[in-house]
Amino acid sequence: MSTISNPVLKQSVKLACVQLMQPVEGSDKAEILKNAASHVAKAASSGSKIRVLPEYFNSPFGSQYLSEYAETLLPSPPKREEAPTFYALSAMAAENKVYLIGGSIPEFNPQTKKHYNTSLIFDPEGNLLATYRKAHLFDVDIPGRVTYYESEYLDSGNKLGLVDLPDYGKIAVAICYDI
Repeated sequence: MSTISNPVLKQSVKLACVQLMQPVEGSDKAEILKNAASHVAKAASSGSKIRVLPEYFNSPFGSQYLSEYAETLLPSPPKREEAPTFYALSAMAAENKVYLIGGSIPEFNPQTKKHYNTSLIFDPEGNLLATYRKAHLFDVDIPGRVTYYESEYLDSGNKLGLVDLPDYGKIAVAICYDI
């Protein structure tokens, strides 16, 4: 947990980073979301008003899991059966009366049949404030060592991750290699 004090913000704010175990192959999404909700609620003891979940918190990590765990978020609001994480995050924010930055989740892009690495940001009433899609995909090729191309299975977002939290001011959201 950190306390952010900055003249850019309207007031100081406590922020809690909610750490979770990375789900493993075969993990049930309903159980993953229940576990996340429990940890978001436990962070109340810190007095934090902003809570942040980790990258890909609702799915195992790896391109082979994207199709199974990805959610369709457009059009917005999405259909409940196509986006259970969207509705779970909204409920977590409202139940805890906090701003919730939903780490990131795999989002299915029906137009390209690829995926986005997407963060959903909710206000204390459970309303969606912003959707941020990772812009800078991690592509690396070190001959004889490692080759990894996120661009083979992910689409990149095309907008900055600036979000206005009315109680505090503007913050920036980034995912992994965006920093």
